[in-house]
Amino acid sequence: MKIGLFLSSLGLTRGGLESIAAGLAGGLARQGHEVTAVAGWAPGIALPADLAALPIQWVRVPCLPLARWGRTRLAAGLPGRTTAARARPIRWQAQSYLWSLYWHGGGRRALAESDVSISFMERETVALSCRRGRAHLSYFSGTVNPRMVARDCSTVRVALSRTLAESEPDVAVDGVVWPGLDAVWLAAPYVVRSRAHRLVFVGRLAPSKGLRELTVIFTALASTDPALRLTVVGAGPLRGEMAGRLDELGLSGRVQFLGTVERPAVLKALQAADLFILPSQDESFGLAAAEAQAAGVPVLCSDLPGLREATGGEAHFVAPDDLESWIQSARQLLWDEDERRRLSKAGRMHAAQLTWQRAAEALEPYLTLAATGPGRRESTPGQANSE
Repeated sequence: MKIGLFLSSLGLTRGGLESIAAGLAGGLARQGHEVTAVAGWAPGIALPADLAALPIQWVRVPCLPLARWGRTRLAAGLPGRTTAARARPIRWQAQSYLWSLYWHGGGRRALAESDVSISFMERETVALSCRRGRAHLSYFSGTVNPRMVARDCSTVRVALSRTLAESEPDVAVDGVVWPGLDAVWLAAPYVVRSRAHRLVFVGRLAPSKGLRELTVIFTALASTDPALRLTVVGAGPLRGEMAGRLDELGLSGRVQFLGTVERPAVLKALQAADLFILPSQDESFGLAAAEAQAAGVPVLCSDLPGLREATGGEAHFVAPDDLESWIQSARQLLWDEDERRRLSKAGRMHAAQLTWQRAAEALEPYLTLAATGPGRRESTPGQANSE
């Protein structure tokens, strides 16, 4: 089957959605499908080596890389701090990508020649799914703009988790396809150390990821453990605020901000850590926590349905806003080698089930349905048929 995979941010930034798109593209290609990824392009941004190595064809379409450069003068001048305002850079990036797509020769060919197109972002999904007579699959990762979702004409829609499918009762879902994990991470060595002093966070540096709470938690732990260190992997609007607060407290020398890095560097940061910590306020599917499990790192995370689903329950869970329990749980795990060893083993066993081959195999029936079905299915809202 010829599959066109469309995502403006792919190759421009590194996040959960981009990892899912790349993983599915590689998994489907290894299943024998002819996959073309139509990604965004901007001057000076080369395609990362791990993406270039995927067994797929690439078409890169010019667009404004505002999701990556969200703190440029243009984005920083945006009025308001509402969800809609924060989403404007991503919206403009998607719109510029779509404008380019229709005059870019390679993009038009990929669109016309694909048996099924796949999209991941709402605005891109609406534009691509409404082509008459063309099969389209929407990989639904959550709602930013309900009006956009209402205009989605996809032949088939799958959600990335049961949690998401059940939390969006007004969105008809044909099934659930969990994302996968890098097999290399599962095979990489990890040592559970008798003395634990290194925390790691991986994710977007945004309020919903619990960065302010993480600052409070680390500050409390560091006051009783002079050897404690924190590595923060990711980029986002709260980096400056968090770094400034840690500097005021005299803790900046004990925290390393890596920013957005290539996948091997993420794995290296996880291998060096004793405990993965994620005090997130909201997760449709905690991919970063599952990736930490794949690397062997014990996980301490918020007690949210999406994180329980992603980790298979093989983590320590704390109510997102209970800071005292966060501090106590983290301190206990850092001292309890046996429990960290148990979590490391159980987490890796769970993560071993989340391969990209499994994800591609789970997605194939929906691709076939999209290619052969008469049109948008009338499926039960919130239905989850998958894994």
